[in-house]
Amino acid sequence: EHCEELRVELFCSHQKKVCEERKAQIAFNEELRRQKLVEEQMFSKLWEEDRLAKENREAQEKRRQKELMENTRLGLNAQITSIKAQRKAEQLLKEEEARLVESNNAQIKHENEQDKLKKQKAKQETRTILQKALQERIEHIQQEYREEQDLNMKLVQRALQDLQEEADKKKQKR
Repeated sequence: EHCEELRVELFCSHQKKVCEERKAQIAFNEELRRQKLVEEQMFSKLWEEDRLAKENREAQEKRRQKELMENTRLGLNAQITSIKAQRKAEQLLKEEEARLVESNNAQIKHENEQDKLKKQKAKQETRTILQKALQERIEHIQQEYREEQDLNMKLVQRALQDLQEEADKKKQKR
């Protein structure tokens, strides 16, 4: 305390020590600041990556939702098209069945008319045959009657002739 030189020396030493400590403190603070800056940059980078990842996820989710909606729309359109095609096919089938039934009914009607005409024709032919047979029978009977009448007439004429001849013979005998 009483020695000026020593005090100056101690002061210098102390000042040097303080300067070194201050330098070390500044260096430490600088290192802390640098580390903090690195950390902030790292956190900023992580935050940016997280933000980009989140945006990417959201974009992918939007794409997925859009694809899902598009697939759903396409699926519904396909179902609608399929249902329309099925209804059209059913309608065509019904129309075809109706045409077949109508054609079948027309065929049956035609066959029935043909059968009716055949029966009528057969009846007419039978009637014609019977009428012809009856006419022939009547003509045959008439022919037989005429022949019988002719024969009777001949017999009567012959009998009359015989009677006349006999009467003439009797006259001649007398």
